[in-house]
Amino acid sequence: MRTRLITVFLLLATSLPVAAQGYRIGVEIGGLAGDTLLLGYHFGDRKFIADTTILDENGKGTFTGSQPLAGGIYLVVLPDKSYFEMLITEDQDFSLRTRSDNLAGELQFSGSPLNNAFLEYQQKMISFRQKSESLRKNIQNPPPEWDTRDTEEARKQLADLDREVESYYDEVIRAHRGSLLAHIVQAMKPPHIPDFDLPAECANPDSLQMVLEYGYMRDHFFDGFAWADSSMLRTPILQNKLQYYITRVLIQHPDSLAVPVLTLIDRSKVHPSVFQYVSAFLLNHFMQSKIMGHDKVYVRIARQVYLSGEAFWAEDEFLSELRENVARVAPTLIGETGHDLIMESSTGEWHSLHQVEADYTVLYFWEPDCGHCKVVTPQLRELYKEWKNRNIEVFAVYTHDNRDKWLDYIAENRLEWINVYDPMHQTNFRYWYHIISTPAIYLLDRDKKILAKRISVETLEDMVNRLLNGQGI
Repeated sequence: MRTRLITVFLLLATSLPVAAQGYRIGVEIGGLAGDTLLLGYHFGDRKFIADTTILDENGKGTFTGSQPLAGGIYLVVLPDKSYFEMLITEDQDFSLRTRSDNLAGELQFSGSPLNNAFLEYQQKMISFRQKSESLRKNIQNPPPEWDTRDTEEARKQLADLDREVESYYDEVIRAHRGSLLAHIVQAMKPPHIPDFDLPAECANPDSLQMVLEYGYMRDHFFDGFAWADSSMLRTPILQNKLQYYITRVLIQHPDSLAVPVLTLIDRSKVHPSVFQYVSAFLLNHFMQSKIMGHDKVYVRIARQVYLSGEAFWAEDEFLSELRENVARVAPTLIGETGHDLIMESSTGEWHSLHQVEADYTVLYFWEPDCGHCKVVTPQLRELYKEWKNRNIEVFAVYTHDNRDKWLDYIAENRLEWINVYDPMHQTNFRYWYHIISTPAIYLLDRDKKILAKRISVETLEDMVNRLLNGQGI
């Protein structure tokens, strides 16, 4: 599944629509002769080669082709792996020159005003960054001769610099409106959080301010993004922005993630290739995430985009695998009611998971010969001694069928919780709880809704103690 999903990006990288003319880009690199240059491009967090050229004895060469290049940020890569970047847009007949010992400093373009503007933008941003880093360094570690007035002056200069940078962003966007450069700068421009009018009687203004700022960032982080420009796919910007948004801006709870993530996908539908990329990237991210509960977002994307028929690029075999995987994952999503298990106990009685009367139930899948279980089971037993008088129960499912070995282990280790097993696998517990290895620990609430799954005993202890103290998970 993972390989097939990631392959979507490679297919997309070679199938974007382009215009109907070729390209011719002359290059001159002082200090090189007879060397091979690579013309590459960004695609997400990867780089691909589009063309090569061999420089003559004067350091001159030409990248040329009968079919145009898809727009984006491209790289000219030298033999020592150093490189510089340029923009590829509709006009693909231009030239450039520089020196191998000062690529950025000597770089000049002829016949490409937009690339000259892009170069100026890059140099300006380097200057801004250097000034900012210097001011921040002095604020964090003031020179010995500074007093508080100097530090405050540095803070003021930093604030002024931030405003200057924001103004420069707007200036470039206005001057090159509708171009790839404007789209790049707009995407790089951080959202400007407005001042909020807080109620005078607000008891916790700082908390309210944080909530309002979060809501604004959540809803406005992609304001002005050029979703209709597929050239943004051939830059590192879209993937970086997506990654930052879903990992740093949004709260990492599945219920807080699902709506903003699906909104992003909806906004990307203005261009088929962008829609494909964003959908595949987000599906991959939440499928591979190690954060508990993120599979709920994965299932939402799979159902609403792929299994609904909207994913025009997805092949039948892939959709079949995805449908099966979603079916395996869905029963154990956080917030879902765990499937009832009616099993025979070690005493010969029958117990139903749903009939367990407890505020919280630990559902524990284990077996005596499992090396990790030999560590976890005694730890859980000690916790149970502390919890059993606080209306917490353990429903321990032995996953194999050797009754004698099971009973001996229970007796020897004095496991006094509910011990059950299903030697004929009539309950299909492996399917309902996705049991592919042991031990596996689930935490259920009074209504047997899943609060946590496949957690360590240490995490379980922390969660239960927080719940018992009224703090929530």
